[in-house]
Amino acid sequence: MATKTKQDQVVDGFVRFTESGEDPDGLLAEDVFADVNVPQWRFQLQGRPAVADWVKTQLGLGTTSHVERVTFTSNGFVLDTHCDIQIPDGTMYCRALYVVETTGGKIGEFTLYCTGGWDADTRERHAAEAPMIRT
Repeated sequence: MATKTKQDQVVDGFVRFTESGEDPDGLLAEDVFADVNVPQWRFQLQGRPAVADWVKTQLGLGTTSHVERVTFTSNGFVLDTHCDIQIPDGTMYCRALYVVETTGGKIGEFTLYCTGGWDADTRERHAAEAPMIRT
């Protein structure tokens, strides 16, 4: 098994962070900036406590992320995922794209583009009306 690079470790840590809101390895810079784009809304947060609290209460609700691909850039990476989010009535599905900038091995900034949650009815309608060539 190959040893993971520092870049791979940062990506893995960021995925774990998006699933839980926990930052046990100090991956986030103290003044981390998040630009969040969700359907018909956009907002920004700054600082580790504010960003972690939002992720913990809004994303880290039993989220399981499935990484589609990672593209490394000169100062970070682009992360393409789909997620299963546990809710009281079952599971919501969403697709998310993160553009992440790192400084000194820490996450300094990220922009999130998210489809929003799809409930079971939406997923069923999508499967019937918009068959995917690639999944």
